[in-house]
Amino acid sequence: MVKLPSETLEVLKGVASLNALYNDNVQPRAKVFLYDGTPDQWTNSYAEVQAIYADKLVIVTERSAKEGRGVFSIGTHKNWHYSHSLFATPDELENKIYSLLRFSLTGNAGLTSKKYLEEAITA
Repeated sequence: MVKLPSETLEVLKGVASLNALYNDNVQPRAKVFLYDGTPDQWTNSYAEVQAIYADKLVIVTERSAKEGRGVFSIGTHKNWHYSHSLFATPDELENKIYSLLRFSLTGNAGLTSKKYLEEAITA
């Protein structure tokens, strides 16, 4: 079994993280983006990540019903908590989520080449 490159971001302190996988030979339905929480888990396929990234379907809000937590949504996965203590602002978390999505598409979370990103999104 081949170990794929991955990036992880803790979003809810001690409870949940987002994981991005990169496979340069990926199929559209392959799962490349994962939410790993206790007890909840969900995934997004490569094709779903392409759409989420291209259509800017990440929303992060500072407020929630729980103290010290905000809420984020990624595509069809709505209203997941994150810890304020891990992110200075909602924009910081949003930028980090987009970096993870970009990693799943290109293998480079910090990639700035617009042409390469467009090729990855339309692939």
